[in-house]
Amino acid sequence: MLTPERICDVLVEAGALTATSRSDALARQATQRGSFLSTLEALGLVTEARVVELLSRALRLPAASFVGIVRNGPALAKISLAFAETRQVFPLAMADGGKTLILAMADPTDLSVVAEATRVAGVRISPRLASAQQIETAIVAHYRAHAASSLQEEPEEPLPTASSALESLWQNQLQASRALDALLELLSEKGLWEKKGTGYFSPATHRQAEEK
Repeated sequence: MLTPERICDVLVEAGALTATSRSDALARQATQRGSFLSTLEALGLVTEARVVELLSRALRLPAASFVGIVRNGPALAKISLAFAETRQVFPLAMADGGKTLILAMADPTDLSVVAEATRVAGVRISPRLASAQQIETAIVAHYRAHAASSLQEEPEEPLPTASSALESLWQNQLQASRALDALLELLSEKGLWEKKGTGYFSPATHRQAEEK
């Protein structure tokens, strides 16, 4: 795995760190959280981009390129946001006709993460070295920002106006009135109700009214 000590060894060998700066960087990292590459840059020792370049060369690991990157839906669908954030990975693109996922990783030497990504994505993983900051920036831009914009683009259903609500109520009452008229007409035809003038009465009720 790319431990701070291993990263320092590569940088010292490449001449990017001295023995003293190596000790300073490791001491600082022991007292704070965050990526070691961020610590190196914060101390003004070496930039994250330079570290990625030197590690890629020394470990013979291809570096991820985020220049001109565009959102790749098929690749993003292979890796969930939660997995990308917790494992510090970012799906760049699909290759080999969709059989391979090119995956930017903060630590491509962590074979357990590679194996887990292979299982989750269901395709072969081709790792690319990247800094944690590069990955976080890509996650924000291509996962979170896209999700937020998708929610904003969902059209809101307009609230009914007073006139449209009254129109709907009137239509419902009209339909109910027509249904009642049809039912009373049917009952009248069967002799269950009698039509008198503009109203309907049951035969028994009508006889009781006449007797009084």
